[in-house]
Amino acid sequence: MLEVGHILDDKYEVKKIIGSGGMGTVYLCKNIRLDNFWAIKETEKCDNLNIDILSECNILKNLNHTGIPRIVDIFYENSYFYLVEDYIKGKTLFEYIKDEQQIEVETIKTIILEISEIIDYLHSLNPPIIYRDLKPSNIIINPSGKVFLVDFGISKIYKADSDSDTICMGSSGYAAPEQHGLAQSCKQTDIYGMGMVMYFMLTGKVPFSGAEPLFDENYNGNLNEDFIRIIKKCIQPEIKDRYPSVHDLKKEIIELSIIEKYDKTVLLNNSMGKIKKVKKKFRIKKIFLIIPFFLILLFASMYLLGESGTGNKGDDGINKSNVENNVQSIPEETKETNEQVQNGNSGDAASDNKLQNQATDNTINKQTSDTQPTYYNQHKAKGNGKKKK
Repeated sequence: MLEVGHILDDKYEVKKIIGSGGMGTVYLCKNIRLDNFWAIKETEKCDNLNIDILSECNILKNLNHTGIPRIVDIFYENSYFYLVEDYIKGKTLFEYIKDEQQIEVETIKTIILEISEIIDYLHSLNPPIIYRDLKPSNIIINPSGKVFLVDFGISKIYKADSDSDTICMGSSGYAAPEQHGLAQSCKQTDIYGMGMVMYFMLTGKVPFSGAEPLFDENYNGNLNEDFIRIIKKCIQPEIKDRYPSVHDLKKEIIELSIIEKYDKTVLLNNSMGKIKKVKKKFRIKKIFLIIPFFLILLFASMYLLGESGTGNKGDDGINKSNVENNVQSIPEETKETNEQVQNGNSGDAASDNKLQNQATDNTINKQTSDTQPTYYNQHKAKGNGKKKK
């Protein structure tokens, strides 16, 4: 193990130890020439191991994925092999789970879906790259929540014509049965590792054997049964019983998330709130649709009333003129009628006593009506004249 301040390859200064395990030690180092930081993994030399690692690292240098640190340098020093890659600041998944104590299933799904994107990318290459070392300490979550997969030290290229791996490598509790020499590591090997990582996130337990997650008593009673079913399918001992691909696993997790979204009571209550909001918005929209309709009716009514008022005004003018003419003609007609009445009364008074009495009555009526309006006297006289005739 190197001490802080040690210089590697004449340019990397050791600042601190990031982690260590059975496969070696990882250091945080500073490039004293470029003034930047790198993660450097130290592995002890082994002839068979070195050949395998060099072959894989030369391919990993060409990888391009935002969730995979770049491998920028490989070198030997003394009796050790060193792999230089991007330094990712953050917590390992193991640290994250231990700090949080318990995380929601939705958070587990989010993390595992990000991991599946990285693994799916590796498997899509030609030939595919098998990661082979999925475990919480090799998964880093940075401060913004992005997931990274680090430490590609034992990753390998899949060889279709090989029956088994050249060297049996993996992490206890997370390694698939085929990694123990039973068969060659393949895509389902990484699916097995993903299942074990999900088990750890869901229960907080480090699996001591591959069979542990297969038993219901190792899960809490309130955990999602469908999610447990997915984990169990991932870690089946037989390769053929696991998911055919990471894509199929990812698809089922997404579908499960959609089903749960509409199966939660709390979401139903939220949905009712949304419905009320929608109804309220609909009422507002309805009001705004009705208001213009009534305004149109109002303006149309005002227009029609205006047209009608113009026509009536003309008729009123004619009627008013006629009335004025009639009123003016009444005095003249009344005057002529009075003259006739007076002449008639004078002739009849000399010859007939009865007519004289009537004349006397007329005189009395005339005297009585002197106090009434002229218009009334005129019409009274006219009436008397007609009666006289």
